[in-house]
Amino acid sequence: QAQIDMLLDACKVPLSAYESLPVLYRRELAGMHFLFALGEAVAHLEYLAHRGDLERQMRGEVIVYRRASGRAVG
Repeated sequence: QAQIDMLLDACKVPLSAYESLPVLYRRELAGMHFLFALGEAVAHLEYLAHRGDLERQMRGEVIVYRRASGRAVG
């Protein structure tokens, strides 16, 4: 739950899954660890979007997530 709360707080500004990695992981990620972490970040972001806490937007060719209008972190 702590990761979810940190992610919601960070998404006050639109973030891509890649940009969310430093929020979720404090260490440097490389190789397969990077790929697994990116997959987990997408899963968290999509979970929050499905729950209605985040909205998906396009930034060029990239999906970014931001806190849904009227939703407070709680």
